[in-house]
This record gives sequence, structure tokens and C-alpha cells, in this order.
Amino acid sequence: MKKILLIPAILFAMSIGTADASIQTAVAAMRTDAQAIQQMTITWPEIQAAAQSYGALAPYAAQQWAGQGPIIVTPLGGQELCHNTHWDQVTSGLVTGGLNITGDAAVEAYALQTIAIDFQQQYANLMIAEVQAHASNVQQLTQTEAQIKATLNNLMSLLTVTGQQIQAAMGPGTTLRQMPFSNWQAGIGDVPNLAEAQYTAGPNDGAPIGWYMQPADNAFARLIDRCPTGSGSLPMISLAASVQSAANLSVQDEPDVQQAIAPFEHGSSYVLPSGGFASGLLRLPNYPIRMQIVGILAADMPAIAGYMQPISPALQAFNTNVQSTMSEVDQNVQ
Repeated sequence: MKKILLIPAILFAMSIGTADASIQTAVAAMRTDAQAIQQMTITWPEIQAAAQSYGALAPYAAQQWAGQGPIIVTPLGGQELCHNTHWDQVTSGLVTGGLNITGDAAVEAYALQTIAIDFQQQYANLMIAEVQAHASNVQQLTQTEAQIKATLNNLMSLLTVTGQQIQAAMGPGTTLRQMPFSNWQAGIGDVPNLAEAQYTAGPNDGAPIGWYMQPADNAFARLIDRCPTGSGSLPMISLAASVQSAANLSVQDEPDVQQAIAPFEHGSSYVLPSGGFASGLLRLPNYPIRMQIVGILAADMPAIAGYMQPISPALQAFNTNVQSTMSEVDQNVQ
């Protein structure tokens, strides 16, 4: 009789052990997801704020900001068109930075959807394992799951609406202005900190672009240069690592996501349209296109920030529930 009773006891103990292992697995996965969600409540508003800051570029969508500098009279005759280093050292970074914002936002949205859903699924797994192992805290676990689902559903609904808005904005009836790029790709990357962009004027030793009015009788006119020069800087906000980390976890949670985010992982790139006009001895870059690019960034990036804005409070509410849930799990789950 003792032997017969011993078998069910062993099986019961084994089932408890299996359930306990499932509990630990679910809690570990939830903790990883919760840490990622906490970070995304920081990163998402930072991306949004970076996009909004591009509206300040509007006054700079002008000829000199785009790279064409002043026209100066040379000491030995003629007029030279000078080069402005804004474009080389600052403005080109604005273009890549704008694409980085777009890429970061897209990848963060994919990751947010995947990781948030995984957290809820892992919590459901935890509930099942707890019932199998201990049949304790079931009522509290059920109430907490209902709260998680409510905030998750709200977040997912807003992400869906935002995705539809962005898709419509990129379509034929778009309200966004299209960049004059060919072979461009938005990708994961750091974004410009426009509040700290600087341009420092330098001495009159800059390089001329070419003649605006070339002297006809003086071969030595360019020996003395009066073009002003200077240096520009555009500090970056380090967001790429956080976005990539969220992307990696989302693929771990749901491998199918890799196909969606793969194009963004190679970074942002674009090909600036060629063209220009002849002036004296040199063919100049297409400054009207450069001016157009800066103007488009000033108009389109804040619009993208507007699409992102409704997500921030919903994400914060969901994160509050997630972190509260983890505190309860750490205190009560056996």
C-alpha cells in the first residue's frame, strides 16, 4: 500500500518542481521585459523631442546656411563666391539625423509592441504556473492581469492609429513634404542636439568656391584670399544603443520581428541630388536643393513628433502598471 501511495506523491512533487521552474522562467522574462519598457518610457519622448526641435531650423533654410557663403571683392580685382562651412560640418548632419529620428521611432514602435505583448503573455504563464504549484495569490494575480490588459490595449490601439497616420502621411495624399533624395534609407542612429549646435566664425582664410565675377586682366587675383571661414559643431544625443537594445530584445521575444526591423539596422543613408550651375571656373553644388532640404526638415520632423506624442502618456501608464506588477511579483510569488 505504501508503494502504491508513493507513486502519486512522486508525480505530484515532480509537477510542483516543473511548475516552480515555469514560474522562475516567466518571472525572469517579465523582469527583462519590464527593464526594456522602463527604458522606452525615456527613449520614446527623447526621440519625439528631437523631432520637434527641427522646427527651429525654419529660419536657417537660407542660402548661406545651405553652404553658399558671401560674395567678397578681392584686393586685386574680381569678386569671389565664398564657401560656408555650415553645410559641411553641420547641415549634412541634420539630414542624417532626421533620417535617424525616423528610423529610431519606427524600430522603437516595433519593439514596444512586441515587448509589451510578451510581458502580458509571460504574466499569463506565471499565473498558470502559480495555480499549478501553489494555488495562492490567484485573485490578486487576476486583478493585476486585468489592469495590465487594460493599459496594454490602450497602448496598442494608439500605436495602431499612429502607424496608420504615418502610413497615410507617406502615401499619395501626404501632408508631409517629400525629400529630394534617391536611394535613401532611415536607420537606427543617434540624433542631433539642436539646442547645442554652434557655428564659430574664423579668420579670413576660407576657401573660395569660385568666381562670381572674374577679373579679365589679372592672373594673380586669387593669391590673396578674403573669404571668411569658421567651424561648426552639431552634438549628438546618444539614442542608438537604447533603440538597438530594444530591437534585440523584441527579436528574442518574437523572431518574426527581425524581418521588419532588419532594414533599419544598417543605419541611415541617402544620396544628395547632383546638379548645380556654372560660375566662373567651377561648377557649384545645387544650393537651392540644399535650402529645400533644410526647409523640409523644419516642416516634416515636428509633424512626425505630433504623430508620436499620443503614445507617451499611454506608454507611461502601461509602464506604471508593469513596474507595480514586478514589485508585487517579487514580494508575493513563491
